[in-house]
Amino acid sequence: MSRVGDEVHRTMPALTMSEKILAKASGNESVRPGQIVDGSVDLLYMHEMLAMALIPFGEIGTAKVWDPTKIVVTLDHWVPPPTPEIAKMHQTIRDFCRRQGIQRFHDVGDHGIVHQLIAERGYAHPWDLVIGSDSHTNMVGALGAFAAGIGATDTAAVMATGRLWLRVPETIRVDIRGTLGRCTGAKDVILKVIGTTGDDGARYAAVEFAGPTVGALPMNERFVLCNMTTEM
Repeated sequence: MSRVGDEVHRTMPALTMSEKILAKASGNESVRPGQIVDGSVDLLYMHEMLAMALIPFGEIGTAKVWDPTKIVVTLDHWVPPPTPEIAKMHQTIRDFCRRQGIQRFHDVGDHGIVHQLIAERGYAHPWDLVIGSDSHTNMVGALGAFAAGIGATDTAAVMATGRLWLRVPETIRVDIRGTLGRCTGAKDVILKVIGTTGDDGARYAAVEFAGPTVGALPMNERFVLCNMTTEM
Protein backbone atom coordinates (compact mmCIF):
# COMPACT_ATOMS: atom_id res chain seq x y z
CA MET A 1 0.00 0.00 0.00
CA SER A 2 1.38 3.43 -0.92
CA ARG A 3 0.39 6.95 0.11
CA VAL A 4 0.32 9.85 -2.36
CA GLY A 5 -0.67 13.16 -0.76
CA ASP A 6 -3.81 12.46 1.24
CA GLU A 7 -4.83 9.45 -0.88
CA VAL A 8 -4.09 5.86 -0.03
CA HIS A 9 -3.48 3.57 -2.99
CA ARG A 10 -3.64 -0.20 -2.58
CA THR A 11 -1.03 -2.04 -4.58
CA MET A 12 -2.76 -5.11 -5.97
CA PRO A 13 -0.74 -8.06 -7.23
CA ALA A 14 -0.90 -8.69 -10.96
CA LEU A 15 -3.35 -11.44 -11.84
CA THR A 16 -3.25 -14.02 -14.59
CA MET A 17 -6.29 -14.28 -16.83
CA SER A 18 -7.42 -17.41 -15.00
CA GLU A 19 -7.21 -15.61 -11.67
CA LYS A 20 -9.14 -12.63 -13.04
CA ILE A 21 -11.97 -14.87 -14.23
CA LEU A 22 -12.15 -16.77 -10.94
CA ALA A 23 -12.11 -13.49 -9.01
CA LYS A 24 -15.01 -12.24 -11.13
CA ALA A 25 -16.94 -15.49 -10.74
CA SER A 26 -16.52 -15.53 -6.97
CA GLY A 27 -17.14 -11.83 -6.39
CA ASN A 28 -13.62 -11.15 -5.14
CA GLU A 29 -11.40 -8.23 -6.04
CA SER A 30 -8.41 -10.56 -6.18
CA VAL A 31 -7.59 -14.24 -5.69
CA ARG A 32 -4.35 -16.13 -5.17
CA PRO A 33 -3.20 -19.65 -6.07
CA GLY A 34 -4.32 -22.18 -3.50
CA GLN A 35 -7.31 -20.12 -2.38
CA ILE A 36 -10.69 -21.88 -2.33
CA VAL A 37 -13.39 -19.85 -4.08
CA ASP A 38 -17.11 -20.38 -4.55
CA GLY A 39 -17.65 -19.62 -8.22
CA SER A 40 -20.87 -18.73 -10.00
CA VAL A 41 -20.98 -20.85 -13.17
CA ASP A 42 -21.84 -19.11 -16.44
CA LEU A 43 -22.23 -22.29 -18.49
CA LEU A 44 -22.55 -25.99 -17.66
CA TYR A 45 -22.39 -28.47 -20.51
CA MET A 46 -22.74 -32.23 -20.56
CA HIS A 47 -22.81 -35.22 -22.85
CA GLU A 48 -23.94 -38.70 -21.80
CA MET A 49 -22.30 -38.06 -18.41
CA LEU A 50 -25.61 -36.39 -17.54
CA ALA A 51 -27.12 -39.85 -17.05
CA MET A 52 -24.52 -40.63 -14.36
CA ALA A 53 -25.12 -37.27 -12.67
CA LEU A 54 -28.85 -37.91 -12.28
CA ILE A 55 -28.40 -40.19 -9.25
CA PRO A 56 -26.45 -37.68 -7.11
CA PHE A 57 -28.72 -34.89 -8.43
CA GLY A 58 -31.72 -36.79 -7.09
CA GLU A 59 -29.97 -37.37 -3.76
CA ILE A 60 -29.46 -33.62 -3.35
CA GLY A 61 -33.23 -33.31 -3.18
CA THR A 62 -33.61 -30.46 -5.66
CA ALA A 63 -36.45 -30.92 -8.11
CA LYS A 64 -35.26 -28.35 -10.66
CA VAL A 65 -31.92 -27.35 -12.14
CA TRP A 66 -30.73 -23.91 -11.10
CA ASP A 67 -31.06 -22.28 -14.54
CA PRO A 68 -31.96 -24.30 -17.67
CA THR A 69 -30.81 -21.45 -19.93
CA LYS A 70 -27.22 -21.94 -18.74
CA ILE A 71 -27.10 -25.67 -19.48
CA VAL A 72 -26.19 -27.36 -22.76
CA VAL A 73 -26.58 -31.10 -23.36
CA THR A 74 -25.64 -33.11 -26.43
CA LEU A 75 -25.28 -36.77 -27.32
CA ASP A 76 -21.79 -37.39 -28.66
CA HIS A 77 -20.13 -40.53 -27.28
CA TRP A 78 -22.52 -43.19 -28.61
CA VAL A 79 -24.37 -41.98 -31.69
CA PRO A 80 -26.23 -43.92 -32.88
CA PRO A 81 -26.63 -45.98 -29.69
CA PRO A 82 -24.81 -49.31 -30.13
CA THR A 83 -26.85 -51.25 -27.56
CA PRO A 84 -30.39 -51.24 -26.15
CA GLU A 85 -28.94 -50.06 -22.82
CA ILE A 86 -27.36 -46.98 -24.41
CA ALA A 87 -30.59 -46.26 -26.31
CA LYS A 88 -32.45 -46.35 -22.99
CA MET A 89 -29.88 -44.00 -21.47
CA HIS A 90 -30.37 -41.55 -24.35
CA GLN A 91 -34.12 -41.60 -23.72
CA THR A 92 -33.54 -40.92 -20.03
CA ILE A 93 -31.51 -37.85 -21.00
CA ARG A 94 -34.21 -36.67 -23.42
CA ASP A 95 -36.90 -37.03 -20.78
CA PHE A 96 -34.87 -35.17 -18.16
CA CYS A 97 -34.11 -32.25 -20.50
CA ARG A 98 -37.77 -31.99 -21.46
CA ARG A 99 -38.95 -31.99 -17.83
CA GLN A 100 -36.33 -29.43 -16.83
CA GLY A 101 -36.98 -27.09 -19.75
CA ILE A 102 -33.42 -27.39 -21.08
CA GLN A 103 -33.89 -25.94 -24.55
CA ARG A 104 -30.27 -26.31 -25.62
CA PHE A 105 -30.45 -30.09 -25.86
CA HIS A 106 -28.91 -31.36 -29.08
CA ASP A 107 -30.40 -34.71 -30.01
CA VAL A 108 -29.24 -37.09 -32.74
CA GLY A 109 -29.15 -35.18 -36.02
CA ASP A 110 -28.45 -31.87 -34.29
CA HIS A 111 -25.60 -33.18 -32.18
CA GLY A 112 -21.83 -33.01 -32.33
CA ILE A 113 -18.70 -33.42 -30.25
CA VAL A 114 -19.71 -31.34 -27.28
CA HIS A 115 -16.65 -29.05 -27.08
CA GLN A 116 -16.88 -28.28 -30.79
CA LEU A 117 -20.59 -27.64 -30.53
CA ILE A 118 -20.09 -25.18 -27.65
CA ALA A 119 -17.70 -23.16 -29.82
CA GLU A 120 -19.68 -23.34 -33.06
CA ARG A 121 -23.01 -22.37 -31.48
CA GLY A 122 -21.51 -19.45 -29.56
CA TYR A 123 -22.53 -20.76 -26.14
CA ALA A 124 -19.32 -19.77 -24.32
CA HIS A 125 -17.85 -16.28 -24.15
CA PRO A 126 -14.68 -14.55 -22.98
CA TRP A 127 -14.47 -14.16 -19.18
CA ASP A 128 -17.03 -16.95 -18.59
CA LEU A 129 -16.59 -19.66 -15.98
CA VAL A 130 -17.39 -22.76 -18.02
CA ILE A 131 -17.77 -26.19 -16.44
CA GLY A 132 -18.15 -29.39 -18.43
CA SER A 133 -18.60 -33.08 -17.70
CA ASP A 134 -15.57 -34.07 -19.77
CA SER A 135 -11.82 -33.90 -19.17
CA HIS A 136 -11.25 -31.95 -22.40
CA THR A 137 -13.53 -29.07 -21.39
CA ASN A 138 -10.40 -26.91 -21.26
CA MET A 139 -10.62 -26.70 -25.06
CA VAL A 140 -13.17 -23.92 -24.56
CA GLY A 141 -10.41 -21.87 -22.93
CA ALA A 142 -9.40 -20.88 -26.46
CA LEU A 143 -12.41 -18.55 -26.39
CA GLY A 144 -10.98 -16.63 -23.44
CA ALA A 145 -13.00 -18.48 -20.81
CA PHE A 146 -11.88 -20.41 -17.74
CA ALA A 147 -13.00 -23.93 -18.64
CA ALA A 148 -12.62 -27.04 -16.49
CA GLY A 149 -13.95 -30.58 -16.54
CA ILE A 150 -15.50 -32.28 -13.50
CA GLY A 151 -17.03 -35.63 -12.53
CA ALA A 152 -20.63 -36.74 -12.10
CA THR A 153 -21.07 -35.74 -8.44
CA ASP A 154 -19.73 -32.22 -8.94
CA THR A 155 -21.81 -31.95 -12.11
CA ALA A 156 -24.92 -32.74 -10.08
CA ALA A 157 -23.99 -30.04 -7.55
CA VAL A 158 -23.62 -27.44 -10.30
CA MET A 159 -26.93 -28.52 -11.85
CA ALA A 160 -28.63 -27.92 -8.51
CA THR A 161 -26.89 -24.74 -7.35
CA GLY A 162 -25.11 -23.10 -10.28
CA ARG A 163 -22.00 -22.83 -8.13
CA LEU A 164 -18.80 -24.78 -7.65
CA TRP A 165 -15.96 -24.69 -5.15
CA LEU A 166 -12.64 -24.36 -6.94
CA ARG A 167 -9.07 -24.13 -5.75
CA VAL A 168 -7.39 -21.29 -7.62
CA PRO A 169 -4.68 -23.01 -9.67
CA GLU A 170 -1.11 -22.04 -10.26
CA THR A 171 -0.68 -20.73 -13.81
CA ILE A 172 1.87 -21.94 -16.33
CA ARG A 173 2.56 -19.51 -19.17
CA VAL A 174 3.71 -21.10 -22.42
CA ASP A 175 5.32 -18.48 -24.67
CA ILE A 176 5.64 -19.71 -28.25
CA ARG A 177 7.75 -17.85 -30.79
CA GLY A 178 8.99 -18.59 -34.27
CA THR A 179 7.51 -19.67 -37.58
CA LEU A 180 5.94 -23.09 -37.96
CA GLY A 181 7.43 -25.20 -40.70
CA ARG A 182 5.57 -26.67 -43.64
CA CYS A 183 3.07 -29.37 -42.58
CA THR A 184 3.55 -28.36 -38.94
CA GLY A 185 0.59 -27.30 -36.83
CA ALA A 186 -0.67 -26.76 -33.32
CA LYS A 187 -0.78 -30.52 -32.65
CA ASP A 188 2.98 -30.71 -33.20
CA VAL A 189 3.53 -27.70 -30.96
CA ILE A 190 1.48 -29.01 -28.05
CA LEU A 191 3.07 -32.47 -28.30
CA LYS A 192 6.46 -30.77 -27.99
CA VAL A 193 5.20 -28.84 -24.95
CA ILE A 194 3.85 -32.03 -23.36
CA GLY A 195 7.16 -33.75 -24.06
CA THR A 196 8.87 -30.95 -22.15
CA THR A 197 6.52 -30.80 -19.15
CA GLY A 198 5.71 -34.50 -18.93
CA ASP A 199 2.21 -35.92 -18.61
CA ASP A 200 1.82 -34.54 -15.09
CA GLY A 201 3.67 -31.25 -15.44
CA ALA A 202 0.51 -29.15 -15.22
CA ARG A 203 -1.52 -31.18 -12.76
CA TYR A 204 -4.19 -28.87 -11.27
CA ALA A 205 -2.65 -25.90 -13.04
CA ALA A 206 -4.00 -23.40 -15.52
CA VAL A 207 -2.10 -23.14 -18.80
CA GLU A 208 -2.06 -19.85 -20.69
CA PHE A 209 -0.53 -19.62 -24.16
CA ALA A 210 1.14 -16.44 -25.36
CA GLY A 211 3.59 -15.19 -27.95
CA PRO A 212 3.43 -14.11 -31.59
CA THR A 213 3.17 -17.66 -32.92
CA VAL A 214 0.00 -18.26 -30.92
CA GLY A 215 -1.37 -14.87 -31.96
CA ALA A 216 -0.99 -15.86 -35.61
CA LEU A 217 -2.80 -19.18 -35.25
CA PRO A 218 -6.38 -19.51 -36.53
CA MET A 219 -9.03 -20.45 -33.98
CA ASN A 220 -9.15 -24.12 -34.95
CA GLU A 221 -5.44 -24.43 -34.09
CA ARG A 222 -5.88 -22.57 -30.81
CA PHE A 223 -8.59 -25.05 -29.87
CA VAL A 224 -6.08 -27.86 -30.44
CA LEU A 225 -3.57 -26.27 -28.05
CA CYS A 226 -6.14 -25.89 -25.29
CA ASN A 227 -7.76 -29.29 -25.84
CA MET A 228 -4.47 -31.13 -25.47
CA THR A 229 -3.51 -29.48 -22.17
CA THR A 230 -5.51 -32.32 -20.61
CA GLU A 231 -2.49 -34.51 -21.37
CA MET A 232 -0.18 -32.22 -19.37
